[in-house]
Amino acid sequence: MYYKTALEKTLVFVENNLMSPFTLEDLSKVNGFSRCHFSKLFHIFTGYTISGYIRSRRLTEAAGMLLESDRKIVDIALDFQFSSQDAFTRSFTKTFGISPAKYRKDRAYIKMLPPIEAEKIIWTYGGREMKPEIVELKKILICGMVYDGKNLNGEIGELWSDFFKRQGEIKHAVGNMKSYGICEPVEENVENLNLDIQNDFKYLAGIEVDSVEDLPSGMEVWEVTHSKYAVFTHIGSVEGLGDTYKGIYSKWLPESGYEAVYEYDFELYDKDFDPNKASSKMYIYVPVK
Repeated sequence: MYYKTALEKTLVFVENNLMSPFTLEDLSKVNGFSRCHFSKLFHIFTGYTISGYIRSRRLTEAAGMLLESDRKIVDIALDFQFSSQDAFTRSFTKTFGISPAKYRKDRAYIKMLPPIEAEKIIWTYGGREMKPEIVELKKILICGMVYDGKNLNGEIGELWSDFFKRQGEIKHAVGNMKSYGICEPVEENVENLNLDIQNDFKYLAGIEVDSVEDLPSGMEVWEVTHSKYAVFTHIGSVEGLGDTYKGIYSKWLPESGYEAVYEYDFELYDKDFDPNKASSKMYIYVPVK
C-alpha cells in the first residue's frame, strides 16, 4: 500500500513546514507521484484539495497563535506564508466567518481543522475489480450549469435538480440521452501554493451540444479535447462511488502502466442509470496517457 505511505509522508511534510514556503513540486518529490495523480488521490481520500488542506491547517495554527500570543496580526500572517495581512484576513474570514481581529478580541468559537491522520483514513475500496475499457474520444462540447465550492452540503445534487428544470432551454443539444458530470482538473496547476486564492473545485452538470451559440443565461460550455480515457463502470448506488474512485486511483492506476493527466475527468449517465435500482450503471472517464 505505497499510496498510503505516500500520503503519510505528505501529511508529515505539511505539518513540519506550515511556516515555511514550499511548492507542489516539493510535495511530488516527497510522495513520489506526479502532481496530477497525487492531487486527485489526496482529494479522494481526504475530501480536500492539497492547497485547500494546507491553507486550512495554516489558518488553524494561526488562529491558535492569535489567542496564545500578542504578536501582530501581520507578523502571524507572514509567518504562515500569506502575502499580506489583507490576504490573511480575507482567507481567515472566508474560512471561519469572523475576522482575525474580532476573533482575537472576542475569543470566539471557530471550527478548526486538526491534522489529518493517515492511519484513520479508510483505505478499502469495496473489493471492486477494476477492469476499465481504454477508449479514444473525439472532441465533446458539454453545455450546462456550474457549481464552484466544496460540496459540503450536497450542493451538486441541487445543481442537477436545477439543471434538469432548465435542460429544455438548450437549443443545440445532441439527442443521445446522455448527461455528463464534469470536474475541473483537481491538480492545482501552479508553481507555488498561493494562499491568497481559494481553490474550491468546479463541477458542471450538462449535456452534449454541437454548437456554443445561443447559450441559456447562467450556463457554460466546457470543451473536452483529451482523447485517451480509461472508462470504468460503476454498478449500484451513488453512495458507493467513493469506493470505486478509491479503487481507481489507489489500486488500478498505480498498477496499470498508465498515468493520470491534467484534463477533465467526468461521469456519464445514460439509459442504464437509475439511482433507485441496485443494477444502476454509470461510467467514470479518467484521462490517461
